[in-house]
Amino acid sequence: MGNDDRKNDLSGTKTWREVASKLPASAGPANIDLLRPLKERLDRNDLVEASLEEKDRAQEAICNFASRCITPCLVEGDHDEDVDEEQARQSLIESCQRASEDSLSILTEATSSWQVKMRDDDLITIIAFTDAHQPWSSEAAAAEALKIADSQFAVRSRDSFVVDGILQNYLRPLFSKSRPATVTASGRKAEFPEEADPHQGLENETRKIKPWKYGDLRATSVFAWAVASASNDLVSKHWPLFIPVLLTLLDDPSTPVRVQGLQALHGFLTKLPPKILQETGLHTVFEEAVMPTLMFLPSITPEEESLQMLPLAYAALLDLIQCSKDATSKNKLFDRILREGVFAGYFHAKDHVKIVQALLVQTKSVVTAMGLQAVKHLKVRPASCREICRAIQLTLGIYIGPHTDAFRSDDGPVRTGSSKQARCCKRNPASHPHHVLAKVDAGSLAERDPQDPRPLLDQCPRERSCSTATTADPGWPGPHCQHADRHHEGR
Repeated sequence: MGNDDRKNDLSGTKTWREVASKLPASAGPANIDLLRPLKERLDRNDLVEASLEEKDRAQEAICNFASRCITPCLVEGDHDEDVDEEQARQSLIESCQRASEDSLSILTEATSSWQVKMRDDDLITIIAFTDAHQPWSSEAAAAEALKIADSQFAVRSRDSFVVDGILQNYLRPLFSKSRPATVTASGRKAEFPEEADPHQGLENETRKIKPWKYGDLRATSVFAWAVASASNDLVSKHWPLFIPVLLTLLDDPSTPVRVQGLQALHGFLTKLPPKILQETGLHTVFEEAVMPTLMFLPSITPEEESLQMLPLAYAALLDLIQCSKDATSKNKLFDRILREGVFAGYFHAKDHVKIVQALLVQTKSVVTAMGLQAVKHLKVRPASCREICRAIQLTLGIYIGPHTDAFRSDDGPVRTGSSKQARCCKRNPASHPHHVLAKVDAGSLAERDPQDPRPLLDQCPRERSCSTATTADPGWPGPHCQHADRHHEGR
């Protein structure tokens, strides 16, 4: 039946029940051409019904049809066998985009004028459209979907829907087969986790194992909404329901999914009481889940994808440190971030300018949080890490002279157990760490001369003002010392 025939069928209807009976039982991309005739028929506002019960039932059916037409969920049999799943998913997304305007318009009318209470699955679809960054949505569609969701939560409990409608009934079955071995099915830390089989990586990337990734495309955006919408009290009571989904996203090899997991982790940690994090052992679980992301670097990982993940991963680890009350565990994680993150990352990707810039920015954040505890990392002297160590010095605002055990900070000289003295650089506003690091931007990094043997920070223009310093150790000049330039010129 063509589009004109369907339109004639709807145009001749007189009652709500007749309109509902014309709608197909299963809505999908093949039925979206019926949305416009349906909208035009509803806009006439002349439908009648003998009983209020029949009218309510018909309106619920119309609302369900409009929602299913824009549900980004790939179902078996919806596409030809000769079309691969990636093409089918792309076709589904495009269909949802085309149908969103008419469908959301019908749903707005249904929720505002008809006072229809949407089914949980239909409301989940609307929530998926509130994320304008998703490929099936847009700024206009997200704004419309947000109005629909708000109208629904005006007559139903948001917290109850988050717990029962989303976490329990929707997400838990979808993530049951891809849950990491580090947690139990109840969301608690596994005392004796099974070793993951490294050869099953590609085997697990299927719709059967990960239906939330390859079948029901709404899952990640709906989970992000659930984390953002949950109250602190809800998270403290029902935190085990969040953990399996959160760890699954953090463990996924796909960059978009891992980015969403890191963003959700930040929101989750701001609402979870630190006491629960420590007592349940989840602090360690999250640490082990995030740390591998620090090594998602070129050339294995595309540079642009690394730049998306690195700031989020470092921020998540700093969030974990903020949640910890134990100074020893905090310092251990600080050390691990610098050694296994910044230093190792710089060693592997020092030829990528934008990655170096990102690592310098993260170095400043980590060292600022560490304070003087970061001084011990200045003894790491391989040439491959020299620039990062200099960034640490600049952030702390100190200069460590060669063969000295004393250094000067903004608060004056601080001794480290030796009577040796050092002649330290005189500070001026232009050489303040924040000014120096501010000049290490994309432009100055891009202008780096590949033939220049000096470390990257030495190549960035800045004022230098220092007193004569003893450079008995020519391999480790200070960050502002003029002798450093002469040393490199002579290499």
